[in-house]
Amino acid sequence: MSKTITYPLLIIAITILNVMSGLAQSKLKIDTAQVNRLNDQSTDFRIKGKLDSAYYTASKSLQLAQKFNYNEGEAKAFYNIGILLYIKGEYNQALDTLNKSLHIYQVTKNKERYSSVLTVIGGVKNATGDLIGAIEYQLKSIKIKEEIGDSANLAAAYSNIGNVYMSTSDYDRALSFFKKSLELNSKHKNYQKIPDNYYNIASAYKLKGEDKFSYSYIKKSIYYADSLGLEPPLSYSYGLIAGLELNKKNYKNALSYCVKAVEISEKLGDKRMMSAHFQRLGTIYNQMGNFKLAEKNLITALDLANSINYLEQIIEIQAKLSKLYEENQSYEKALNYYIGYKKAEESLLNMEKNKEMTKKEMAFEYNKRESAIKTEQEKKETLVKLEHQQQQLFMQFLGIAITSILIILALIARNLMLTKKQKVVIEKQKGLVEEKQKEILDSFRYARKIQDAILPQHNYIEKTINRLKN
Repeated sequence: MSKTITYPLLIIAITILNVMSGLAQSKLKIDTAQVNRLNDQSTDFRIKGKLDSAYYTASKSLQLAQKFNYNEGEAKAFYNIGILLYIKGEYNQALDTLNKSLHIYQVTKNKERYSSVLTVIGGVKNATGDLIGAIEYQLKSIKIKEEIGDSANLAAAYSNIGNVYMSTSDYDRALSFFKKSLELNSKHKNYQKIPDNYYNIASAYKLKGEDKFSYSYIKKSIYYADSLGLEPPLSYSYGLIAGLELNKKNYKNALSYCVKAVEISEKLGDKRMMSAHFQRLGTIYNQMGNFKLAEKNLITALDLANSINYLEQIIEIQAKLSKLYEENQSYEKALNYYIGYKKAEESLLNMEKNKEMTKKEMAFEYNKRESAIKTEQEKKETLVKLEHQQQQLFMQFLGIAITSILIILALIARNLMLTKKQKVVIEKQKGLVEEKQKEILDSFRYARKIQDAILPQHNYIEKTINRLKN
């Protein structure tokens, strides 16, 4: 084949390949954008409490990300699914899924996302009773966020550490972390997280027995959650305020708030919340003297707690059922629930012993970290002090140098002015000398002219002398 035919064909082939490559890259961008969009939709659905829609979109995003080998999209999808499993109380599956996300972010070296996954894993470990693991993951997350300057997302880690301290009944320390989280979320305008902050603070005050402060903060939580259309925080905030109203024996208000809490939690499918709300609803009906509705709601709460092995709730509900049946002379049922209550309580006591040991270990870890932070801060302050001293010395040296230069410049200026004055004087004297010299010369010339006019010419004198000699 001749060159005149080969070259044009080669150019056409290269052009086609470039066009195809461009189209492929363009399609890849479109595909990754679709994955990102689905992940964002999943997050938005979750925040609004639409858990089924959130799970569907996250799963769809995962499928597409894996199809296109889009690692970042796959990791985000695993992260979203892990959180949803955590909310549903499926903790083992949540941990498996979150660890997949963690591994990908570790490979891609995305520190910001990696630290966010650590925060959620810490939350799951807290829910399973692994408090040491919970605090370890939160501290790792905080360390990374501090290293990369991600203060906007540091609030979540502080909030989760607060929850760990709540589990060990260290309410004062929990409050300090909850308030730090609120401060950061307010600073960075993370408004969707603020209802959770207010709820956590209200919960801590309630458990401390400070209902007045608890009521103030829970009202704020409800206001923000309702304004933003956030159903999850609205559900547990209604539950908490129902408990506060129950403490004050305001049964009508307590019932109204609790029914709202139940309705939202059922809509969300959150078994943990549902169990707590039904248990409170049963308690309210019992206080109001309605045995049938009290029994019905407490049994519903117990079934939900058993389905997710929510031990604290199981103990509390069985104790209430035992007392309820005893008051209504159903002694056999009362005994059965009492036995169940004691067994569950024994399991919890063993857990509480572990918690006490954990609490000491956590205090040690926290104090060690605080000591390290203090040492680091002291080093920074020393460096700042040295830098300040060096800056002061430099400024002093600069001041001396500038003063010296100004003095030298002043002397030079003075000398220049003196020289200029001397030059003016010299020039004036020179002018006077030249003027006097001119006057003298003019006088001399004038005298010479007079002399020449009066005295005979030299030639004439010589001729006269010669004539006399002869």
